Amino acid sequence: NETISAFDLGWKAVASNISDLFSSGCDKIIGVNIGLVLPPKTDWAWIKDLYKGINQALEHFGGSILGGDCCAGKEKVISMTAIGTQGEIKLRRNSCKPNEIIMTTGLHGLSKLGLMIKNKKVFDSNICLTQALIEESIQQFCKPKLNPKFLEKVLKARPNKNVKTIGCTDSSDGLFQALLDLSIESNFKAIVDYSKIPRH
Repeated sequence: NETISAFDLGWKAVASNISDLFSSGCDKIIGVNIGLVLPPKTDWAWIKDLYKGINQALEHFGGSILGGDCCAGKEKVISMTAIGTQGEIKLRRNSCKPNEIIMTTGLHGLSKLGLMIKNKKVFDSNICLTQALIEESIQQFCKPKLNPKFLEKVLKARPNKNVKTIGCTDSSDGLFQALLDLSIESNFKAIVDYSKIPRH
């Protein structure tokens, strides 16, 4: 039993790469290049489902398959590069300034929890997982949602319209890692009030 279906893997691969573009200030997705390594006996239905997931994600986020390469190997490997155009404002890890507010566009930890649930990890008896939390976590792991509208909101919220660069990073590796990346690259400390971090 696979942890993630071929269709969801295709969607997730596109979403993960496009998330990186959004968090850099991309305003238009051009498309993706796909590098695919497959064992020779891979079921053709699995490959078709993978590309269905890729194409559905591209229909949702924009862009098309630009090209790529496919070869035989011992394990299934998919490598994807998303390409887009830089928008009016550049979002960069090294551009944080003192006294700026740190904001997040979503909840952290749901995808990892979804992976743990799919892998049937045994949780401590004191942990209570509601059905809604289980379903949302699996959804975020298998078919992650993105927030492409956040860039428009950032543009509108600028008190100084001359500001062209803002500190930002993709946080799919976790909130702590994202804050660490921003802090190191910008050479500032991040102060976190844990009571204000959004939770499910």
